[in-house]
Amino acid sequence: MNTRPNDELLLIDAVLDRLDSDQARQVQERLAGDKAFRDLHRDLTNTVRALELLPACEAPNDLVAKTLHCIRQARQTDALIAREELGRSYRPTFSMREAFAVAASILIIAGVFIPSVHQARRVAQIGQCAANMGQIGSAMLAYSNANDDHLPTAAGVYRQWLPGQGPNVVSNSSALFKIVRLGYSQQTIFLCPSATSGQPFEVNAKIDDFPSGKNIHYSYQHTVGGDDLISTDPAIRNVSAKMAILADRTPFYRDNGSFQTREPTVATSDNHGRCGNNVLYLDMHVEWAKLPLAGVAGNNIFLAEGIYNYKGDETPVSPTDSFLLPAWSASAEK
Repeated sequence: MNTRPNDELLLIDAVLDRLDSDQARQVQERLAGDKAFRDLHRDLTNTVRALELLPACEAPNDLVAKTLHCIRQARQTDALIAREELGRSYRPTFSMREAFAVAASILIIAGVFIPSVHQARRVAQIGQCAANMGQIGSAMLAYSNANDDHLPTAAGVYRQWLPGQGPNVVSNSSALFKIVRLGYSQQTIFLCPSATSGQPFEVNAKIDDFPSGKNIHYSYQHTVGGDDLISTDPAIRNVSAKMAILADRTPFYRDNGSFQTREPTVATSDNHGRCGNNVLYLDMHVEWAKLPLAGVAGNNIFLAEGIYNYKGDETPVSPTDSFLLPAWSASAEK
């Protein structure tokens, strides 16, 4: 018997917080022991969150003013055309005035609806991005289960994480590449659908990082210089639902290798037109955050707590300090 439709209805009520206490307890028990049920719950949760994003990126404030301006221009042009037609001895089947009115109507309609189409596409891309992060979280969990609760960590003992700062620079994205090389995930889930992607590449034992920053669009928690991230560490396990470990790529890193922290409390990722960021937390759930202040106690997830001038060797100031580093390729720098 196919119970999926009933499970979907039950989980939709769970996501919308419409269950009584007995039903909620039954759902929690099934989530703990039924992987298919858990996967369905994750997909429905991401879908509902994507729908909640509809008002997140609104049409420009000056859309009405621009539309009225187009109408005024249309009327002015219409008056000029009318004066010109008075001097003609014939009238075509469709006058210039009528043709222009049709064209102006099309332009006005396009000006109103095209932004809505773009917004709908952006919402869909945000939802797909969240689904990617959910898959990355599942891959991290599988890696952690096979490595004594350790999440992927960048190799090496050097602290320098910003490229161009000397020969001993470590790319933090090499940590995430481990779950690709070891077969826990596909390389494609590291590509945000809203961002420009690099070419697919062959994964083999000879490479230890993504070929370039275009092949990975997400920023990962600082693991450079031996800073292991352990999912069962009591210091962070108790705040796992607020401990951000991955998000859309940091807004502070630029392709020239600089790290600029202007407007740190409002800067959001370029991935989604600076509307906000998808964020993956240590308990492996994904949330949409309009601002970067989405970590433990409102911590800025892209910066080390209280630090605004960077040389490239900074570290998190506490175990619960989310500090998501830029993704770039050490091999591309050589």
